[in-house]
Amino acid sequence: MKRYIIIIALGVFVGAGMFSCAEMDDPYRELIVPNGIFYPAKVREAKVKPGFYRAAIDLMPNADLSVVKARIYWNNYTEWAEFDIPAGADSVRCEVDSLSETTYTFMIHTRDINGNESVPTEASGSVYGDLYAGMLYPRSVASSVLTGQQLAITWQDAQGATMLYSTVSYTDHTNPSAPVRKNYRVQNTQSTTILTGVKSGESFSVVSVFLPEKGLDPVESRAVSYHSE
Repeated sequence: MKRYIIIIALGVFVGAGMFSCAEMDDPYRELIVPNGIFYPAKVREAKVKPGFYRAAIDLMPNADLSVVKARIYWNNYTEWAEFDIPAGADSVRCEVDSLSETTYTFMIHTRDINGNESVPTEASGSVYGDLYAGMLYPRSVASSVLTGQQLAITWQDAQGATMLYSTVSYTDHTNPSAPVRKNYRVQNTQSTTILTGVKSGESFSVVSVFLPEKGLDPVESRAVSYHSE
């Protein structure tokens, strides 16, 4: 008698369990996608290189031959741009223009020929512009001495690793009847510059060119003028 009681009890328990599971599954039936959802392989890595009101996103794709494009979203998915991913490419550079001077988080999704999207890969970077340029000052002149028409400029040290070079703009009066406006490039390693044909009392100006760390676009500083005396 005990044996039959146990079997009947187990049968009732299992049946009730199956009925309960079926009831639990019912609310989720409408969420089941026939044949499942296919996700292409996402990019292995993405790095942002900032530029002047633009950015380049360097992608390292996975070896998924179904991937044909990358779609890059920003501003909380309100803006996007799409780029081709050549088959077998080790890296792809995607350039996005007309950005604001701010920090962006880019969400990168790969896509296959059927429009299926991968899970996102995230990459962040700061875009620079006029605010950054407005903070730049050219290399300083320590002294300038005019002897005849020869101007000797002594420079202070260049400002950090982001300064690429400086340019001196002046008028060359070697031929008094045909003065020529000239630009002379000064490398960061130069401590002294000699200019010829300089007229006493005239001004010369200095600008320096900077490239932010990992930046795409060099940016020119404001010009500072000096008098040759």
